[in-house]
Amino acid sequence: MTEKTTPTGADDPDVVASLRPKSSGRAKLAGQSLTAAIIRGMQPGEQIADPEHPGLRVRCPQNGRPVFFYRYKNPAGALRQVEIGVLGDMTLTTIRNEWQKLKDAVRNGKDPREDLKAERRQAEAKIKADKVRALTVGDVIEKYLSEVIDPLRKSKGAAECRRLLQQLIRFASWANGQRQKQSPGRRRAKLPKDVVDVADLPALEFTRDKAHDLLVEFGKTAPRSGGMARQELRAAWRHAIASGKLPGPSPFEKMAVGSKDTFGGGALVANSKRERHLAGDEVGALLRWMAEPRSYSRTVGDALELVLRTGLRSGEVCGIHTRELVRREGVLWLDIPAERMKGKRPHSTPLLGRAERIVLDRMPEGVGYLFPIKTGGRPIAQKVLGVEVYSHSGRSTATAYKSRRVCPVIDWAPHDLRRTARTLLADLGCPYEVAEAILAHTLPGVAGVYNRAQYDSAKIEWLNKLGDHIDSLVAAQANLSVVEVAA
Repeated sequence: MTEKTTPTGADDPDVVASLRPKSSGRAKLAGQSLTAAIIRGMQPGEQIADPEHPGLRVRCPQNGRPVFFYRYKNPAGALRQVEIGVLGDMTLTTIRNEWQKLKDAVRNGKDPREDLKAERRQAEAKIKADKVRALTVGDVIEKYLSEVIDPLRKSKGAAECRRLLQQLIRFASWANGQRQKQSPGRRRAKLPKDVVDVADLPALEFTRDKAHDLLVEFGKTAPRSGGMARQELRAAWRHAIASGKLPGPSPFEKMAVGSKDTFGGGALVANSKRERHLAGDEVGALLRWMAEPRSYSRTVGDALELVLRTGLRSGEVCGIHTRELVRREGVLWLDIPAERMKGKRPHSTPLLGRAERIVLDRMPEGVGYLFPIKTGGRPIAQKVLGVEVYSHSGRSTATAYKSRRVCPVIDWAPHDLRRTARTLLADLGCPYEVAEAILAHTLPGVAGVYNRAQYDSAKIEWLNKLGDHIDSLVAAQANLSVVEVAA
């Protein structure tokens, strides 16, 4: 009888398996053809080369289906690989057919990986080109408004820019609507047939000649608005090009440096900035006239005089609230918060002499605005001042303004009073830094970065001098009037 023996550790199949070296994740088929059954038996992370198809390999990822790729040497001798496809999306036969094409390409001196990159670049370029072709003029304008204008400008300025550009790109519809509103005796001329709404026009088709014809018609009755529209149109195209939405260069830029800018017509006002300021005799004449009956309303007159005596912007004056007024060391100060300032920095200005009397006389019984509208609990709009000044300018042909007294000082706007205040300060000898601080201007260059002085005492000194000088100009006009009457 044969004696039975107990298996040793070397004879135990489980022990033998545990002593085998672990797979490196890469295996070779010993003379076997790569089949679907072998692929299904692959472990996650394992990679197998197909012996019958040199360079063809299959990898089994941790999660997912087997992926085939082709490994080769490019013409420079560098080792490269390119993915062919996923088993399941492609059959094994199809994969091997693709391998044959790649192998033939390598044999002919090509680099499949670089060819694939070139195809992807072409596909991306086509997608981008399709997007550019689909981009309309209205899209370009809206992106400019939402990404540049709305975040950077105050709400009033942003709303006006939006109104201007939206009216420009839909000018034909607007003009036709105005024609229908006109009375039979005041018919508006028809637009040229080439001037149409461009809001839905592809941006690439909005050429310089089309924009020129549109701006010419747009600026006929309002040259300054036409100039502003041209400026904003150029800025919108620059933004679209800078953000990669449109190819450059912009068709709306100026021509040679120094040449006259006639794009949109020579009548357009290229620079909308005014340079008007009131001379000394005009200041005295204006304030005397404002104090007479049937001139500006008290609200408008007080606001305009505060602009002149403080150098503040008219919008900053219109929005004065009682919570912004505080008395420090006997001086009444107006502390305007940053959100109300153009430069987004808080500003303080002393209210002295006549300016203080105007503010105190306008103080409401409770808390509120000094220049409120009749209903709604809001301050008057800055535009109210401009409309009132225009209504007394004698330039309007509107029936509603025919009975208005004409102001003796001609061709001026509310903001010109701020420029007048700055000019008078300079004439009085006010130091540059102090005058700029009074007007809440940021100093240019390095000085604007490092000079953080508030100049409170200097503001009191020079605004006192400015107020006294303005009072003397009014008195001089009063004396002149007495002499003229006596003569």
